[in-house]
Order: sequence, then structure tokens, then C-alpha cells
Amino acid sequence: MRYQGQSDIPLSVDGRNVLIKSELKPNCVFVSPLCRTAQTAKCIFPDSPQSIVEGFIEINFGAFEGRSYTDMVDDKEYRDWVDSGCEDRCPGGESLEEFSERVCSAFEKIINEKSGEDVFVVAHGGTLMAILSQYALPEKEYFEWACDNGYGFVLDASDWDDTGKLILLDKLCFSRE
Repeated sequence: MRYQGQSDIPLSVDGRNVLIKSELKPNCVFVSPLCRTAQTAKCIFPDSPQSIVEGFIEINFGAFEGRSYTDMVDDKEYRDWVDSGCEDRCPGGESLEEFSERVCSAFEKIINEKSGEDVFVVAHGGTLMAILSQYALPEKEYFEWACDNGYGFVLDASDWDDTGKLILLDKLCFSRE
């Protein structure tokens, strides 16, 4: 696996072929500006319009973009970043804190504007982990929210105005794998 980050890499044919069309029909699906989220949303929700949210773009891995762990196993900057718990700023990129603040700001704007409406987000793993680690109940750390590609979460926002929190109701699978 490679750190794709903000590289605009399309879904592979295999990636598209494992996704399953949902029975849900959202009025709108919020996606990042990278083509792979739009392609994923199109596979899962083919009849739903999409709205691009700049703040949902994946973390900027800087010098690590497009490279794999094996490419960088002896790279001191990479080892230092891993030793920081992947929280420090990537050389030429973002820190986990900067990334999470950007994502959460964009998410808050949407959830506040769409109060009382269903909100569908198809985004990168890191983007979802940033949102969930900040707002979801039960509370979990960022990396504890990692899930496989093609999976998602159903969250209840009925207490959002009072608590700023979302209650986890279910995990969904849109993948044949």
C-alpha cells in the first residue's frame, strides 16, 4: 500500500468492481475534490448528485506521497514521523492536528447547515477517522476508527445542537470483500 494522500489517483478497476450499489437514495453526497471519492460515491449512490467539499481532501503526506512503507523503511524523516505516532507534520505536508482541524471545520459547516437532514459523506479513511474521533459516541481515538474500504457508519445527529456529538448506530458495508 502507498501513501496516496492528496495525489489524485482514480479507483482501480478492482476497486470499482468490489463496491455494491446502495438501496439508499441520498439527495446529495458530499465528497472530497479527489476523483476517487467521486468515483466511489457514483458506484454506491449512482443516482445521487455530489457536492465537492474542499476541506474533505485527504491528509497531505508531503514527501511521503506515492511511496510505500518498504520504499521508506530506512528514511530517517519517515521513521521520525512514524515514531511520533504519525501525528507530526510530514515533510512538506500536514500534521494530524492540522488535517483534523481542516476536516472538522468543513464537517461542522455542513452538519450545521443541514440540521435535521440526512447527510451522506463519501470520503477518505483519514477524513472519516478525523470526523469520528472528534464527534462520534462512543468516543475512540483517531486510529481506532480505521475501517476497510467500502465501509461506512450510520450516525444519529439528533443531539448535535446540544452536545456537538453524533451517536454511532451502525456500520454499513458497500463492498463484496
